[in-house]
Amino acid sequence: MKLRVKRLVPFIIILIVFLFIFFPIRFSYTIRVPGQIVPAWEWIVYKSPDGSFVHTLYNHRENVLKRYDVVQLERGDISRFELSPEIFQKKFITKGDTIGRFFSNELERQLARLRGELLVEERSVLLYMTGEKPSLIEEARQYLDYAKRMAEEQDRILSREEELYKQDLISEEQYELTKTTAELYRINVKQAEARLRTVLTGAKQEQIEYTRARVQALKDEIKVLEMRKKDLVFVSPISGKILLSPSPDTILVLVDTSSYVVKMLVEFRDFPYLSVQAPLNFKIPYTNKVIHTYLDQLGAAIRFINGRQFVMASAVVKADDFIPGMIVRCAIKSRPITILDFIKKLFYPLIR
Repeated sequence: MKLRVKRLVPFIIILIVFLFIFFPIRFSYTIRVPGQIVPAWEWIVYKSPDGSFVHTLYNHRENVLKRYDVVQLERGDISRFELSPEIFQKKFITKGDTIGRFFSNELERQLARLRGELLVEERSVLLYMTGEKPSLIEEARQYLDYAKRMAEEQDRILSREEELYKQDLISEEQYELTKTTAELYRINVKQAEARLRTVLTGAKQEQIEYTRARVQALKDEIKVLEMRKKDLVFVSPISGKILLSPSPDTILVLVDTSSYVVKMLVEFRDFPYLSVQAPLNFKIPYTNKVIHTYLDQLGAAIRFINGRQFVMASAVVKADDFIPGMIVRCAIKSRPITILDFIKKLFYPLIR
């Protein structure tokens, strides 16, 4: 009898294991992965290698680059960028605050020239409509004299820079800019001469309409340049705090502190057992504070790191004592699985 029982023991054990594995008992287990704390929104202003200034707005929650703006200065332009001193006196930056602005000499020069031409053209319209007056004729003569003096002065500057350029003492960009400016002044002289002749001889209705069209064209050009000047003012697109950056090319980093995102890389073998809204917790380093939250997103792409497959996962947390970039150890509760699924997961590294 005892011998028969001993013979049945292995079969009983196999039967128990079989029933234990295939019986529909489900349980959850904890998936432990490292995570990194990043702000929900991040605005970065930096200088690119080609000299242009770039500011990007990144939404870490959706993992999307929302804005990418580039400020490209014209060749030969002398400009500078200044941060607003007020931002360093604030503990918190509000959306819409002025962060800094560009000052472009070339842009200001073009605006001054166009405004001057606009003033002359507007007075020309008045002149053509009211008839010739001695005072207006004298004004046209004075403007012509002024235009000639400016052109002669620019020609002298061009002659000097031409000699310097031949001796490789100045750049080609600077020489070309001076040459172009001299041409503009010569054109201005011709326009002043034409205005004086018109004042002396009178104008037809066609001339008046032409001048009015010229006035509108100048206004449109000024409007475009003023819009560009407005774009040179950097305004904060989000509210948050300024972070110091170790990179010399990074001018400013502004992060939204109202909420943070925990980004995690989960091994692909655990991915089938995760679900959105799965409970998640982690402990803030060097404290006893434990943060509880839920998975917010699961990635749809595989990442290969050191020959292993990973999937990105993220969770949103609200707290005010996080430091962006902080590494935490996360514990994620899996969805209920069977014992057989759990065994397959354990042996996944051997059978993959």
